[in-house]
Amino acid sequence: MGLWTRFKRIFRAGTGAALDKLEDPEMVLQQTIRDMRERVPELNNSVAQVMATERLLAKSKERLAEEVVDLDSKIKASIKMGRDDIATSYLGQLQTKQLDLQKTGVQLEQAQNASKQAMKARDNYVLNMQKRTAE
Repeated sequence: MGLWTRFKRIFRAGTGAALDKLEDPEMVLQQTIRDMRERVPELNNSVAQVMATERLLAKSKERLAEEVVDLDSKIKASIKMGRDDIATSYLGQLQTKQLDLQKTGVQLEQAQNASKQAMKARDNYVLNMQKRTAE
């Protein structure tokens, strides 16, 4: 073992011992708890954003469903009036709206899952914070 290696080990041991004497475990724990409490509003904000996206998608899906029903009734009315050209135009719009409705439905399901996961993560974080506070 070289002299330099021994010197480095002695230096590291000395600084480590000095830091151990300076470090108060209770103060470190209190700081950790403060840091965790500061993060809770960020998590609440994230959950709120995910839930807002979910609500927007739900409203969009509802609106698209109403448009599909409206276009369907317009198609039936056009056929009764003998206006196949108008019915064909509405039929193209109907297919587009149905496709949009299907995509929005899938996005809504994903947003609902993301919302549940975000709330679960926040609740787990708060529970973990409470456990540390109880220590």
